[in-house]
Amino acid sequence: MIPHGRPPFPLDAPTPLGYKIGIGRGARPLSSSNAFIQQLKKRKTPESSATEEDPTRRIPPPSPEASSIDTDVKALVKGSRAHISRKDWEHIPECSREVPRRKQVSSHTVNLGTNQTVRPNELFEATKLLGSAHAKSKNSSNTVLHEIVREDASQSPGGDGGAIPAEYAVESTHLHDMEELDQQISYIRSLCESHPENSAHWIDLAHLHLQKGERKHAQRMLQKCCQTSPHEEVLWMEYLKLVESVPEGKSVCTIALEHIPDSASLWKVLADKYTPDITEKQNVLLEAVENVPQNAVLWKSLIDAFQSSDEKLMVLEKAMECVEDVEIYLEFARLEPDSKIVRKKLSEARRKFPDRPEIYIAAAREEATDHEKVEMIVRKAFEVTRMPDVILEETHNRFDARGGDHSESRIERLAWYLLAEGQRDEPVVLAKIVQFTVNFDAEGASISVQRSVWLADAALLYDAGLVDVSRALLAYAVEVLPHAQDLWMARIHQMTDRGERLQTLNDAVGKCPKSPALWESLADFHRSNGKLESLCETLENAVERIPSSEDMWIALAKGTEERFDDPAATRKIYDRACVSCPTPRMHLKKYTFERRIGDVSETALASSVEKLLLQGRPFSAEWELWALAIELASADTALSGRDYENAKRIARLAISENLNVVKIWQLAVAVELQAGQINSGRSLYLSALEKMPESSALHASFIQFLIDQKDFSVAKDRFQTALKLFRHNASSLGDIYSAGVMLDSIETRISSIHFALSISPDHEGLLWRKAHTLYQLGMRDDVSSAARKLVELYPKNGDAWALRCLCEADAIMQLPTGENAPTYGTQWEKVARNPMVLGHDGCLLDTADIVELVMEHLRSEASP
Repeated sequence: MIPHGRPPFPLDAPTPLGYKIGIGRGARPLSSSNAFIQQLKKRKTPESSATEEDPTRRIPPPSPEASSIDTDVKALVKGSRAHISRKDWEHIPECSREVPRRKQVSSHTVNLGTNQTVRPNELFEATKLLGSAHAKSKNSSNTVLHEIVREDASQSPGGDGGAIPAEYAVESTHLHDMEELDQQISYIRSLCESHPENSAHWIDLAHLHLQKGERKHAQRMLQKCCQTSPHEEVLWMEYLKLVESVPEGKSVCTIALEHIPDSASLWKVLADKYTPDITEKQNVLLEAVENVPQNAVLWKSLIDAFQSSDEKLMVLEKAMECVEDVEIYLEFARLEPDSKIVRKKLSEARRKFPDRPEIYIAAAREEATDHEKVEMIVRKAFEVTRMPDVILEETHNRFDARGGDHSESRIERLAWYLLAEGQRDEPVVLAKIVQFTVNFDAEGASISVQRSVWLADAALLYDAGLVDVSRALLAYAVEVLPHAQDLWMARIHQMTDRGERLQTLNDAVGKCPKSPALWESLADFHRSNGKLESLCETLENAVERIPSSEDMWIALAKGTEERFDDPAATRKIYDRACVSCPTPRMHLKKYTFERRIGDVSETALASSVEKLLLQGRPFSAEWELWALAIELASADTALSGRDYENAKRIARLAISENLNVVKIWQLAVAVELQAGQINSGRSLYLSALEKMPESSALHASFIQFLIDQKDFSVAKDRFQTALKLFRHNASSLGDIYSAGVMLDSIETRISSIHFALSISPDHEGLLWRKAHTLYQLGMRDDVSSAARKLVELYPKNGDAWALRCLCEADAIMQLPTGENAPTYGTQWEKVARNPMVLGHDGCLLDTADIVELVMEHLRSEASP
């Protein structure tokens, strides 16, 4: 019986040499094979001596009885399920709704994992007598197969408790519409009776018996099929799936190979699955290549079976005589120490495989010291070769899950990058491959498009672990586009070595002197390494080249303060900054610094800020300058007389310039409250609500104001009105509820908060109310959970971090610093905006110190 197409090698067997390869092309007979085989077999090692002493470790030669099997048996089982016509299927009611597709017979080996045992000597006792009546002719073979059908129909035991191999369970329903397994068995049995020469039907019948739990029955049936048709490789492979032990599998493979000595699949299974001893495995594979010299996979397995490079090279040389396979040439080039021999073999390989890029890459490696030759060979590879399908498939599988364009040109480009990754030990070869790859399909593309492609490819390669290739790509990209800031930033991001990173940063600012981001990266590098002198020098160079950059001036001022701890030196920096970069933000930073230092009175500062604001735009449009002016004018705890009038005047001016800024209205109300003018504060809120009726934050602020003034009845009315006004906006409802829940007593407040969170589940204000209320109620475990969720969603909330640190002793160690440090929160701002602590924009106190102060505030408010 001959199967429809030769089945593949078992997938659970290790792939030789790490390649996914089929049979080599242009195979030739094995010349002088006997001498070569015997030379390797006679190696004097302890293992080989033990092997020679034990005759059972060698595959026995074919017996005379087996060799006399009639060749007509090979004609059995020609065909496949394709013999079943559509009309045949439609005549069966259970199958009429769907015509089945042809099913490829699987030859995957599986571990059956059962405890059943079958003695191979008993199973195959009749096999050695196949030269008699059953194998004399096709008719006699068919008679035997008909007997198996009748035996199957009469002896099916209805379940023998055997385990079902996993792959059979997966393939169990290819006849989709047959509901009963017995109907399927009956139908396939009829096919076996009408087409006894078709091996696919017999295998299907065995599968169905396995699904029914009749494992022993399936095993006996396949055994008899193998006895009847011993030259059918597919039947032996199916039977081996049911073999349970190494000795039994070895015996089955040995008997099968007596009848099919040229079956590469059987040799492979015998060597990989049933020959654990390395020396015995070597001898089995030597026998295999002697019988099947044209099979590249067997040669690769034989090469892998040897440990010594000399032995591997001996096998490789003989393999190159027998099969033409790219990977065998590449392995020889990798192991052979003589460069002249390698160049000769690679030249031979290029003639045999003119379209395979791996050969050219290997040749380029041999010329790694000659950059011009490397470039010439790599260019030739891109001009004349075609990427093999196996590499394209591997590339697609590796990068498919990462998204992006799946066009043919992109996959081929990534395949070249994948080849380049294998040349990490030869940086020159890697760089040249990358250089040609980046221009692989860039003809006609604009510079901006190419840059976008390079950045996307570099990020994809870096994330996929091809770090060296990604770095080489960006190194070439910044050579082509030296003034592209984004390319430099991407390259710097990938640098891990401190020296390389510093050199790259210096190169970057040299090529892009007008890039604040690059200067800031270089300054951060020096700051992180504690080099304050280098930091200041870098920032001085930056402001010299970009005098209009606010960030560079502010960084230089802070760096100077850290370096010298001298207010006079820092003041000079701010004065220079306000001349070179006279922006509202720059002046705001200067006045904030002066307020914190305290060398100038707050009254004088307020006057200076007011004069600046009266100059008109752009200063008068900066609400933070107005906020600073109001805070300076109302610095005294209790305002009265001229101070109150002055602060009130500045607040009214601020409102006229910033009608839509809630913070300005709140500061104006705070001025009235400091002067004891409660009604004036209420009037300001009412005026603000007339101008901004759709501001939920303003409504919430007014409700909180009324609660603070203990005007609960009006607060409740405003709360209900606001709920109706914002009933269709979950975020706005969160603002309203975060203030309104304070109308409830602390015991009932938590239920109101939970109801509000069901409407706006991740609202920051509500989450804070929940965590703070739980803290006041003393529910520390729940507080910890609530605070942890709050800092995960809003990591800049300083109050949340302080509350978490109150409940978790080690939370202070997780506190983010630098750019990721907390920046806001009601209690946080009370500390951070205190001029005696930090000043308006914060500065020298560590984040942990601020958190400690906020924690003290929260402890003092612990009692309801």
